[in-house]
Amino acid sequence: MVKLRLSSSKQVEVPLTTTVEDLYSKYLDGADQKNYIVEWNGLALNSNHKCSRIEIMERDFELELYVLASREKEVSSCGVGYKNIFFPKAKAIVQLKRTLRVPDNGKTYPLPPDLGTMEIYHNAKNEYTVPIYQREALWMNFSAERNVAIKIGIGSVNAITGEPWDKDIGVLKQNPQNYVVCPHQAWLDGINSSKIEDDGYEFKHTVRQFVAMPLNSKSLIESQLKELGIVDNVEGGLKFEASC
Repeated sequence: MVKLRLSSSKQVEVPLTTTVEDLYSKYLDGADQKNYIVEWNGLALNSNHKCSRIEIMERDFELELYVLASREKEVSSCGVGYKNIFFPKAKAIVQLKRTLRVPDNGKTYPLPPDLGTMEIYHNAKNEYTVPIYQREALWMNFSAERNVAIKIGIGSVNAITGEPWDKDIGVLKQNPQNYVVCPHQAWLDGINSSKIEDDGYEFKHTVRQFVAMPLNSKSLIESQLKELGIVDNVEGGLKFEASC
């Protein structure tokens, strides 16, 4: 028998032969919903983790985990793990990376550092939340096994084109291009804010970072486009579509 520590401030004894799947079902996904995490000897099983049983063979050992996960009998078009947004059918993963928020003073700054992957939490309302301070920013990291087109929405706005998200749901456009192609484009730092300089010749490539702001803030790109009559609502949040 081994002792496990639960986040509900109690310990339980389970046989050493107990599988991870059984632990998840009994203490994290079962009737006892008070537990958020199960710990033993420095290892932790989190309620945000996805627990699955998948049969693999020796030739599968070098495959990525998301590829193996796509072999489940029932696979949704999109899933969310502890730190990943994954598209099993497209074999693509999106990670939200934490970074420094640069000053919003009109100056251009070099790319800030990667401060790790943000955690994604699932609540009782079947919603997903990414905690982020207003002093922080995020960028998106993409990985894919084959060519995949990914569209990114910031609330009611397409982050690539600035056009309304509802205008082209499920549609890929070339002019203007409303998607990124992975794995050729490995990341997205923010919203395109490139412009032609005052001399009319030089094109300055810049982006505005993805940051967290109150929904009633006039700084939101949605709020600004709403004032221009381009979008109808300020929704907030992130949206993704993957096509292959």
